[in-house]
Amino acid sequence: MKLLHLRVVLAAVDSDESSSHVLRGAHELAGAAGATLHIVNVAPTNGSKNPTALPTEAERRDAVARLLNRADLKAAEVPLHLLAGDPVHAIRSLADKIAADVIVLGGHRGARAETPALGSTALGVVTNSWAPCLVLSRELRLPLERVLAPIDLSDTSRGALIMALSWASALRGAKRIAASATDETVDLTALFVDKSSAVFGGATRKTQALEDELNHLRQEAGTWAGVGITGIVRAGNDVPATIADYATENGSDLVVLGTRGLGLDDVGRLGSVSLEVARRVRTPILLVPPAVWRTYSQQSSASALSDVSQSR
Repeated sequence: MKLLHLRVVLAAVDSDESSSHVLRGAHELAGAAGATLHIVNVAPTNGSKNPTALPTEAERRDAVARLLNRADLKAAEVPLHLLAGDPVHAIRSLADKIAADVIVLGGHRGARAETPALGSTALGVVTNSWAPCLVLSRELRLPLERVLAPIDLSDTSRGALIMALSWASALRGAKRIAASATDETVDLTALFVDKSSAVFGGATRKTQALEDELNHLRQEAGTWAGVGITGIVRAGNDVPATIADYATENGSDLVVLGTRGLGLDDVGRLGSVSLEVARRVRTPILLVPPAVWRTYSQQSSASALSDVSQSR
């Protein structure tokens, strides 16, 4: 059974070389999932003091065509959307219009390689999106081998965990799927960061609660998923730093995090942990919005997994 059904992948790119890894990652993802790839480039016009200084549509089309050529794609083969206006609104509106199953975005193009960050456009999209957002600060490695899903036993993390299982199973590679339906070819780690001290058996209770959660998921997933599910509890007062360190030390290919949705400020909308992890790692991050994780966290694992396989 294939859990993940990606039919439409939307990649938001700038007109310079900084978007090359976004385009290549989106291209590989669409190819692995058998999805249609759409490209969007938005020329921001709001607040521009000199509109004539903005690149023309022809210049933008040529710049994107050069990016496509580097990814062995031809502009005529990929739906290209050249839009103008507020980038956040334009990207979200287009994603809704074409029923995008995932939006692929880059981090802040001005950030240094050693200090990844979410730019204002990426932050605005991921905090308001109806589709999961894949944020790439480097190229996406496929097939997936190591997926990390931080979990705090909340509905947010439960829904994100099911999405992590979906991506891990579906993107583990056609050759591996064909080799053996029962081989666990991808490692999915559910990481619980314990901020409290281990007094009065608190750590033991949390470890048991995590294992109970994962055992239920293992039973429902069965052997067909080809995913080994491991639960790990680590102590740490700085939750984002602990998650980021684990992802880096263990060479995670993908980190999956749930987001909180709309709120009073950027941190409240995305969630302080998700935002800080995105700022600390170059590992690709899949951000799962409330519209997605609520669907799965409020159901039984069996029902949720079935729904994932039947999703758009």
